[in-house]
Amino acid sequence: MLAQAKYISRRGFLTAAVALAASGLAGCAPQGQGGEGATSAGTPVTVVDCVGRTVEVPAVPERVSVLDSFAGELAVMCGAGPALVGVPGGVVSDELLREIFPGLADVPAPMSNGAVNMEEFMAGTPQVAIVKRDVYEADGQAQQLDATSVPYVVVGYATMDEQIAMMRLVGQVLGG
Repeated sequence: MLAQAKYISRRGFLTAAVALAASGLAGCAPQGQGGEGATSAGTPVTVVDCVGRTVEVPAVPERVSVLDSFAGELAVMCGAGPALVGVPGGVVSDELLREIFPGLADVPAPMSNGAVNMEEFMAGTPQVAIVKRDVYEADGQAQQLDATSVPYVVVGYATMDEQIAMMRLVGQVLGG
């Protein structure tokens, strides 16, 4: 007898994603901080992003631009909504996420058709950005991001292990 496929609701999936991220499963570990992440508000944290770049980020950033839908959802669900100064439009329009963080409706969406609107991105004066791997790899986008003074962390995944690592990395960038 074949088992029937079971489907999980969006709310159930997001709840499970946050639980996985909070569980501290293996992923990209911060460097130079004993593997524990941020230790104080003033001490920068060094992380290795999902494409192998070493990036120094503020320990507890107050202004974050998240240019990846899943990472944006995770940021809201982890309580970082007030720090968001940019997210993809799909994150802004998500009713469940606006229920969690009502101010989400006012967060700018500095992306269009997979490209970053650099003027709108910089208008939010982010201290750090979380960038989708596809955006980073798009023609000219990495060079534009490199031309800013904003440290950015690239996230992406193709497997469940990489997704877990990405969730852990997002948590580290958001302050632990």
